Amino acid sequence: MRLYPLRSAAAILDEAGDVYPMLADGQPDWNRPLELTRTTAVDWWEGLDADDRMVALDVWHDQRKIWWEPLFVQDKEA
Repeated sequence: MRLYPLRSAAAILDEAGDVYPMLADGQPDWNRPLELTRTTAVDWWEGLDADDRMVALDVWHDQRKIWWEPLFVQDKEA
């Protein structure tokens, strides 16, 4: 599993789109995940620096496509 540190948010993002708070030792707090594609916390997004925002948006886009695209394909086939 690939992990992306988002230092400006003190968080770790994994390739599946889950965000974990970053512990003091730099490791993710595996017990407190948040799905990136389901967060609408404007303050969290605005707190990201440009590099971290780009990483988060890339992962968000990839995961949104994976989760939502099959729904649109089914709609078109109906």
